[in-house]
Amino acid sequence: MMEQWGLQLLNGIGRMFLNPLLYWIILLLIISGTKRIYKERTNFGVKIFDYFNETKQTFLFALVAGVMISIAALLFGFVFTSEMLIVIAIVTILLSITGSFHLLSPAYTLGITFIIFMLLPLFPIESLPVVQSVGELANIQFVTLAVLIGVLLFVETLLIYRAKENHIYPSLTLSDRGVWLGKQQLKRMSVIPFFLFIPAGEVTNIGPILPYFQIGDVSYFITLIPLIIGTQITGRSEQMMSRKNGIAKEKLVLSIVVLLIAIASYFYFMLSFIAIVVAIVGTEWITYRNRTYNRYAAPLFAPLNDGIKVLARLPGSRAEDLGILPGEIISKVNGMNVTNSEQFYKALQHSGAFFKLDVLDSNGEVRFIQSAFYATDHHNLGLIFPEAPYDERHLERLEQLN
Repeated sequence: MMEQWGLQLLNGIGRMFLNPLLYWIILLLIISGTKRIYKERTNFGVKIFDYFNETKQTFLFALVAGVMISIAALLFGFVFTSEMLIVIAIVTILLSITGSFHLLSPAYTLGITFIIFMLLPLFPIESLPVVQSVGELANIQFVTLAVLIGVLLFVETLLIYRAKENHIYPSLTLSDRGVWLGKQQLKRMSVIPFFLFIPAGEVTNIGPILPYFQIGDVSYFITLIPLIIGTQITGRSEQMMSRKNGIAKEKLVLSIVVLLIAIASYFYFMLSFIAIVVAIVGTEWITYRNRTYNRYAAPLFAPLNDGIKVLARLPGSRAEDLGILPGEIISKVNGMNVTNSEQFYKALQHSGAFFKLDVLDSNGEVRFIQSAFYATDHHNLGLIFPEAPYDERHLERLEQLN
């Protein structure tokens, strides 16, 4: 028995390489990293984070989550037809083409898949295998999808909550008044691999070759699914490290409600549809509240008449070593008042071997930082400020020189 399960798990891992999502994940990360780095160079004149930073420090997290979901899936008999897996892959790819990780929430990827399969029987295409599979395993698949959405929304909550400062990306936006403002964006993605069952009849062409086993009167294969989970939160009116915790709490409540309704759908099938609606509407509501808050609250990263606000800092830079935090204000450099990066840079040039900064923290208290200035240090100590894009400022300087 153990040998049969072992062979099934190994073959399930092998079947994962037939899933187009596996290869799309790699392409998506390359495209996302390229676009982000291009925007960083355009806005700030420097690459801030490396490629694949969106998935860094998620491997162990994804592995643990995948093992837990796999145990539940194999114990409670989570079943998807091969057509269901294909639709999930197509929906995920189409949603991620936009470049927004927000649409990679399981509420959208699995929720839209659920709706597609619910609507398919209404169309006159009964001869298609995907429609036939809906009729054969409809209740099982729909309940499984609803439960998975509840569980994966909880995983998404943990993904948000566990995010660190180096997972938050600075960016710029132009206000209605034509002023450049800074904003922060939490953008994370993880690939959760987990096992579940596929009816052996769905792959009859290779059935005699691959091992399978019986559960009741039906034969099943085991397959490993690489499911993408993404999250994207934008903020310009509050520190993202604080904002994300509030959103994570809202997501946690939503995941619990969806999971409870989904579990109840085992006894009353139509509750699975209610669970999907709650997941999608709840996710949209959380997004809408955050968007509204950013629109009407005072911007945190705006130009100042006295001092210059820190939007971000380069990983491993002197600014990080000195403990200068995003949201803090640098009012003076070596006793000279500064209000933009050019003044900040010129003041540092007069530092000699040492420099002194007057820093106003989030509590309104001033602290003084004095340190040596090394030749290897970034010219701005690795600090990123909210002002006009670097390319625009560089072009203006060239025009002034000419």
